[in-house]
Amino acid sequence: MKLAFGMSVERPTLLVLREGDLKMKIRTGFVSNSSSSSFVIGVPSGTPLDVVAFNKAIWGTEENINFGSRFNDPKYPSPSVVSYDVAKSIIGQIEDSLGDIGKLNLKKLINVVRSDIDYSSYEKQSDEDEQNIVIDWKKYEQDNKRHKTKIAKSIMKTMTGMDLYCVEFGDENGRWESEVEHGDALTGLKYVIRYSNH
Repeated sequence: MKLAFGMSVERPTLLVLREGDLKMKIRTGFVSNSSSSSFVIGVPSGTPLDVVAFNKAIWGTEENINFGSRFNDPKYPSPSVVSYDVAKSIIGQIEDSLGDIGKLNLKKLINVVRSDIDYSSYEKQSDEDEQNIVIDWKKYEQDNKRHKTKIAKSIMKTMTGMDLYCVEFGDENGRWESEVEHGDALTGLKYVIRYSNH
């Protein structure tokens, strides 16, 4: 079955082409070999862009916490993650204005929220061809924006009195960022929300 704009909703297929010694794998559909996650981080308003201040604001202590490593492979040792390094990276991203950086207001936060509604209820069969599905994307986008606005307002309310920032960590930037993205450093914290960008 195909969507009206030509995207297949069938499972991706893997094709292997062989020509002499040349082998090529072609995967159809969406493919990603790496991941990244965006983190919305709330710190008390007015917190200076300082490693110790951010460390205390995020983890509740001025001590440098060692989160260790998720991988225990001696052949490929992973760097240990400590809170001062994570705080330094967060501050660096804020200062470098990467991604959706700067203090987040409601409009910016709506664009950061990765919680889309399911578009299947906006599908209908095409009048021209019963094999094609037509999606009312305009209606979907309107409803989805309302949905994301509601979530963003809830986050802003929960984090009243906080400065909100969005930073990104991903395994495409090396093992240390992979440790931060998937490890314990930013997991289970009251004022940290993770959105997977897979």
